[in-house]
Amino acid sequence: MLNKINVNLNSQESSPRSKYMTMLIFRDLIDMSTKPETKFNKFFSTLLTHNLLKTMEGFCETIDPNKQVQDKGKKYFEGESEIGNNFIRLNLEIIKMLAAKFPKGKNDDATTFKKTYNKLVQEQVNFPNDYKFLTATGAARSSRNEGMNEPKR
Repeated sequence: MLNKINVNLNSQESSPRSKYMTMLIFRDLIDMSTKPETKFNKFFSTLLTHNLLKTMEGFCETIDPNKQVQDKGKKYFEGESEIGNNFIRLNLEIIKMLAAKFPKGKNDDATTFKKTYNKLVQEQVNFPNDYKFLTATGAARSSRNEGMNEPKR
């Protein structure tokens, strides 16, 4: 599943709407794998070494770090500013939540999640202070259709 998500996100043929919906599916996978009692499991272990995390990092690196969170993705998808904003915010929230939930690995060293978060912070990428799509523990928060308003005619 992670491979299919990564392929869609990296595809030039995927529409902004498709990429955003793909991230919502990924958010739901995290929700299914993250419960208050959840420790590190196979899903997160696989994600640590998967290219998907690098893809998400790449999306976050391309945004203007000085923009407000609600405007970070405005120009990311030409003509789809609301989807772009939600897409970038969702990526930021997922990285932030994973870094907070799993900061240290087996040998008490920083996980790839935490390293990715720290790298983006060092690059002056501002993360949202609150969660719109997740809770701090990773539970899904918003409906699938949020940010998916029909195009104006």
